[in-house]
Amino acid sequence: IGDIRLKASDVLLVYAGADFQNRVDTYRDIYIISKISDITDPGRKKYFALAIISIFSIILFITKGLELFPSLLIIFSIFVGFGMLNSQDARRELDLNLVGLLVFSLALGNAMVSTGAGNLIAGWMIDLLKPFGNIGLLIGIILVTNVLTQIVVNVGAISITFPIAYAMSQNLGIEGTPFYIGIAFAASGAFLTPIGYQTNMIIYGPGGYTFRDFIKIGLPVVVVYLVTTVTVISLIYINVFW
Repeated sequence: IGDIRLKASDVLLVYAGADFQNRVDTYRDIYIISKISDITDPGRKKYFALAIISIFSIILFITKGLELFPSLLIIFSIFVGFGMLNSQDARRELDLNLVGLLVFSLALGNAMVSTGAGNLIAGWMIDLLKPFGNIGLLIGIILVTNVLTQIVVNVGAISITFPIAYAMSQNLGIEGTPFYIGIAFAASGAFLTPIGYQTNMIIYGPGGYTFRDFIKIGLPVVVVYLVTTVTVISLIYINVFW
């Protein structure tokens, strides 16, 4: 490596020691990709017990004996009880910012439904887009969702636009499924900004990208993606739009 001349934008992947992170915290050009954690072997009996109880929990979930959250909570408790996972590992792997965003986004969606704000906004959108027919409503809700997902991530965008789409379908007496599918796809098209999705942020810093880079590459992708989404949905649910 001593004979290689480094150039601008070159990236070096370094396999470092355990105390490396403590010594490079002040260097802004170095990013910790991953750390190797200690591997523990709980033993075959614990693995067997975990497998049996996990299968039992999944069966209860499938047969409606338990909801998904209690089933996962049982499995998580087994991991902790058998020493396969400790509280420090759980805290490290749990993104509290993301959890907070999910909780507040869902709360916002519920508030829009319970207060009637969703109906109010839906009425405004219907009045604005009704001259263009149901296909105009689909395009409008998809565009709003996609713009929001570039700023507040997909869960927040869905929690805001889903109550609006639901209210529109109820007010017009039409099937809501194509609108919900459109929202799901539009919320997944976070290609325009680095803050639109977690993986965008992962490459944003280490790759040396700017907001302009995301817009330059992401805009044509978003256009093709949304046009395809609208076209396919309108053809599948042709009775709703034509």
